[in-house]
Amino acid sequence: MTIRSTTAVRPAAVDLAFWLWLGALGAGLAEMLLRWEEAGPAGIVVRTGLYAVLALVMVRMRDGRNWARLTLAVGLGVLGTLSLIIEPIGWLLDGNDLGAAIERADLTALLVAGSRVLHLLCVLAATPLMFTGPAADYFKTTRTATQ
Repeated sequence: MTIRSTTAVRPAAVDLAFWLWLGALGAGLAEMLLRWEEAGPAGIVVRTGLYAVLALVMVRMRDGRNWARLTLAVGLGVLGTLSLIIEPIGWLLDGNDLGAAIERADLTALLVAGSRVLHLLCVLAATPLMFTGPAADYFKTTRTATQ
C-alpha cells in the first residue's frame, strides 16, 4: 500500500511551476477569446472544457501527484509546445516575411502573437521546474506501509 507522506513540504519550484502553468492557461484562454470567430461556439465550449480539466490537473500536480506532473510535461510541455510552434514555423518555411507581417498586423494579430509568446515562455519555464532538485524529490515522497 502506498501512502503519500503528509509531512512533505511543497517546494517553491512546484508552486512557481503551478503559477506558470496557470499563466500558460490564461494565455491560451486569451488567444481563444481573441480568435473566437474562428473557433465558433462549439470550439469555445470544447476548449473551455479542456481548460477546466487542465486546471484540475495543475492543482493535482501542485498537490504532488506524479501522474499530473507527467500529464503536464507530455501533454502541454511537448504536444502543446508543438501545437504552438508548428503553425508559425510552417508559415515562415512557406517564405513569408515576418517583418512585413508585423508591419501590417492589426491589434488583434499582435495580441494573439503576444499571447502565444507568453504561453510558450510559461510552458518552457514550468516544465523543467517540475523535474529539478527539491521539486523532483517532492513527487517521490511516498512511503510504503504494511498493514
